[in-house]
Amino acid sequence: MAGVYDDQGRHEEAPELYRRVLEVRRKALGEDHPSFATTLHNMAMVYRGQGRYDEALEMYRCALEVQRKVMHSLLRTARSPR
Repeated sequence: MAGVYDDQGRHEEAPELYRRVLEVRRKALGEDHPSFATTLHNMAMVYRGQGRYDEALEMYRCALEVQRKVMHSLLRTARSPR
């Protein structure tokens, strides 16, 4: 829904919805889940579109860190003996 708001030009409403989604995903999935990273990335795109570059950069950095953890975990699992 936040993405739809952003697409409709309701840019001021989108970040709050993304924050709610982020909190739900944090509680349900944890901060090391790809869906959590996706929400961070989406928030970053909204902030970038609003010209809030510092906030966007921080969200992008957080999303990248989660993705790194996810990839590291997947690689470790793939390499472990069965």
